[in-house]
Amino acid sequence: DAHCFALAEAVAGVGRGYNAVFGMTLGTGIGGGLVMSGEIDRGATNTVGEIGHIYIGGESVCSCGKRGHVEARAGGHKMMEQYYRLTGKKLVELDLERLYQQDDKNARAIVHDAAFALAAAISNTLVLMNPDCVILGGGISRFHELVALTKKQVPALLPFPSLKKTPIL
Repeated sequence: DAHCFALAEAVAGVGRGYNAVFGMTLGTGIGGGLVMSGEIDRGATNTVGEIGHIYIGGESVCSCGKRGHVEARAGGHKMMEQYYRLTGKKLVELDLERLYQQDDKNARAIVHDAAFALAAAISNTLVLMNPDCVILGGGISRFHELVALTKKQVPALLPFPSLKKTPIL
């Protein structure tokens, strides 16, 4: 689905006109896809864009069973698990957003950690793949505060000033 998202955005969406488009899906998990010159780049083993499985540290267990991946800290399902571990209350993503807006300390901590994880993933993508733009989509991309926190942190993580000009759409 992330490859399809990236292709659709590159060909007919906000990525139209860019040569190298990295699309990132934020939902239950975290996915991605790279489109170069209108074609999905799959890599040697069809894993180009698996941004949710970039190692950024931490002890949270990812859906793949490994620890410290972006998805383990910023995937919708994992954020709900974190809230449950902290409070004993089960939530859905919209509840987390509402609680964040109501200044719930646990929701705020989880969202800030997720934003950092996403910012780290985006900055790593910009350095390694150097796309013309990064496009965020998926259900969690509608959580405006999370996206704003993420985008705000990316520039500080980038080693080269030129990368700070890459639009995150």
